[in-house]
Amino acid sequence: MQDIAINELWTLVAALLTILLGTVVLARVPLLARYSIPPAVVGGFLVAVLLLVLQQVGWRLSFGTQTRSALLLVFFTTLGLSARLGALRGGGAAVALVALAIALLAVAQNAVGAGVAWAFGEPASLAVFLGSAAFLGGHGTTAAWAGQALAASAKNAFDVGMACATLGLVAGGVLGSVVATQLLQRAPRGGSGAADAPLHGEVTLHTAADDARFGPWTLSDRWLRQLLLLSLTIGIALAWQAWLAGRGVNIPAFLACLLTAVVVTNTADLLKRGVDLETSDLVGTVALRLFLAMSLMSLDLMAVAKAAGLILSAVVLQCVVTTLIAVTLVRKAASLGVQGPQAVREGAVAAGGFMGFGLGAMPVGLSVMQRITLQHGAAPRAFLVVTLAASLVQDLINAGVVQAALSWAAP
Repeated sequence: MQDIAINELWTLVAALLTILLGTVVLARVPLLARYSIPPAVVGGFLVAVLLLVLQQVGWRLSFGTQTRSALLLVFFTTLGLSARLGALRGGGAAVALVALAIALLAVAQNAVGAGVAWAFGEPASLAVFLGSAAFLGGHGTTAAWAGQALAASAKNAFDVGMACATLGLVAGGVLGSVVATQLLQRAPRGGSGAADAPLHGEVTLHTAADDARFGPWTLSDRWLRQLLLLSLTIGIALAWQAWLAGRGVNIPAFLACLLTAVVVTNTADLLKRGVDLETSDLVGTVALRLFLAMSLMSLDLMAVAKAAGLILSAVVLQCVVTTLIAVTLVRKAASLGVQGPQAVREGAVAAGGFMGFGLGAMPVGLSVMQRITLQHGAAPRAFLVVTLAASLVQDLINAGVVQAALSWAAP
């Protein structure tokens, strides 16, 4: 076996080409685009297949990891900067209930993951990669936690988690639409759903279709202030994280960046100096896409194939758990204060969207809600409560639950 080490620069080039490959495939396979599967995921899996073939004929490639680690910190910092908790208060009881549903989902998914890991004789630390790190969190969260010392006992955590996250994207899109449609059988079919359009823009989507709106950003100096803020936030986060580590308290660097960014953005709001979220989102989008491509290029598909039974069992059970929470708590939350057929519609659309991001990602949830409202009529309250709760507290809640679960599972 001949080992070939790819340096950081060529790893970056390979990641860019991987994303480009994913965009080309998505343009030619509409089914993949329909379920909001990111180009980096599509291209990354194809490159992983190619590298597996090369490995079979005696060539094994390894990529640089330093750039990938830096991109991870940038991405989670931008996530924290978008968590403006003042908006959560303005959403009322419905948003608070959906936030509670997210917390319950994170705990339930990890409980299911622990049960599946135990049934297959796997270490307890694998639970979160069969649970909320993969499904509620997605590919970025999975890769972040897989590299932590707490997950060291789960040897195939990265590969299993990435496979679960990918299947979750598809399951969330399909099952969310099916469940919402079934719930809507009791509501009359309505208008075109055009009233929903203004609410879509309240949450930033990491999809290629939205990139055009960043055009003016490149013609100003806004990028300079934002990169300075990002750099200072990361620097402060790493400083207090290292200080705690020296005293025996270990917090992952990406989690320290997330928490610090939350403090920074909410402090800026209190001082009436709000953070430029548009430029922050652009930086985070680029960082996430490159990070995913670099991560998935290194995916061990042989390990995924060997764990197929484990992965499929987790996917099926997580679908059941997410459906139960969606059709009870989330549906009730979205219909609070709404009467008649509109209450049914709001609850059903919210349940479908919750399942989309609870199993896959926020773009999947929004895609489900959009498809349903175009067929059955507008549900503006569902868009509001689901997108507000998910964008403001999902990552914070999930990070805390995953950290607690891994600490509990640590030998």
